[in-house]
Amino acid sequence: MVLERKQKIVRKRVKGVALFLGRFFSPNQLSFASLVFSFICFLSFSLNHLALGVFLALLVAFFDVFDGLVARYKDIHSKKGDFLDHTVDRVADALVLLGLSFSKFVGIEIGFLAIIGVLMTGYVGTQAQAIGEDRVYRGIVSRPDIFFLISLGAILTLFYSQRVYSRYLLDWMFLVLAVFSNITALQRSLIVWKELS
Repeated sequence: MVLERKQKIVRKRVKGVALFLGRFFSPNQLSFASLVFSFICFLSFSLNHLALGVFLALLVAFFDVFDGLVARYKDIHSKKGDFLDHTVDRVADALVLLGLSFSKFVGIEIGFLAIIGVLMTGYVGTQAQAIGEDRVYRGIVSRPDIFFLISLGAILTLFYSQRVYSRYLLDWMFLVLAVFSNITALQRSLIVWKELS
């Protein structure tokens, strides 16, 4: 939620980059690029290549941000593009988190709990929109926060690869993510339920 609040500021500052990318790529092409890099990211993380995985995860986030911005600034919104964007987002989230869950740095049980929480957080937010309500962005963590926590945990583990209370720092970060993302999914569910009452 912290990073979500700063998105409007960031969008204004990167408008030039979005317009430049829009000269060469369509929003859908950027979405597909995000999907491709998320698969390579999955392979990198699952093979314990943290540094490469973090770099690729940042590329996934980059393309995820700019597919929407290019569509907005070029005024080429479409239902197909919106559907593709949300679908790719969910698949990319799952691939990045699954890759880390298969690595030696994250316990598989915690990894799966985090995946459930992250996917449900995104699902509830967009499902509200699908049934005619406003999309829900509120809650403890948002998608930018999730990528930030993953990247921070991986970078900390790169610099300090020792276990802390039998777990790597990345594993602890995943535990935080698992708890907060599932709470966020519950928060969003309650918000939608209240709006429908």
